[in-house]
Amino acid sequence: MHGLYLEEFDVGMVIRHPITRTVTESDNMMFSMMTMNPQPLHIDFAFSEKTEWGRPLVNSLFTLGLMIGISFPRHDPRHDDWQSRHNGNRLPASALPRRHCAHRDGGQKRA
Repeated sequence: MHGLYLEEFDVGMVIRHPITRTVTESDNMMFSMMTMNPQPLHIDFAFSEKTEWGRPLVNSLFTLGLMIGISFPRHDPRHDDWQSRHNGNRLPASALPRRHCAHRDGGQKRA
């Protein structure tokens, strides 16, 4: 499906996308924990019951990420071009310090 221009939208228009995904309570909790978002509206059922929504809301950044993810087709020639230009990129090594073991001779050996 091609994208629409602002003038092509109508109030109340429903757009069905071929790619769908069920967002679970677990998805919302994990995303909120990974992004260190302690907002009780997302993670606290007792707090959320007292709001106008009556239950926890899905983290809006998670929703935005899903919308962006389904907006791009699986096979896009622009993506292939990006891949070929950035093929040597790798994720950095772990940020965690390496563990060292002390030995009787005073030297250290990596574990």
